[in-house]
Amino acid sequence: MSEFANSVELIAAARTGDRAAFGALYERYGRMIHGILLSRVAPADADDLVQEVFLTAMKQIAKLREPEKFGAWLAAMARNRSNDLLRRSARSTELPEEIAVREQASAEAEAAHALRCGRPSNCPKPIAKRSSCGSSRA
Repeated sequence: MSEFANSVELIAAARTGDRAAFGALYERYGRMIHGILLSRVAPADADDLVQEVFLTAMKQIAKLREPEKFGAWLAAMARNRSNDLLRRSARSTELPEEIAVREQASAEAEAAHALRCGRPSNCPKPIAKRSSCGSSRA
């Protein structure tokens, strides 16, 4: 229980601008946040995000309503930061050329098959039924 009380005291001190207290919080919770981030992003990104999480926490510590939930607050920030990073990278990530070519060839083959069989390509595919051209389609 003394460790819990100690965290609350450190948070109270950090709220007044005590950087040493915030440094002690970083020492106490840094590995946990790093572990959460490592489970979600690349190691180089995790290192950067740890710094971002603690910088945000330092700026917003006055908004923390329940000091005893500091660890959960940091963990939520870490998850949100990693989600932000993953969303940004998902938008800007291109398919490798071999996958893009494979996807294009597959789409072209399906369109050609639909033309041969008279089935519009935007219609739902039949389930385990033979198409009109005799090939089995699922």
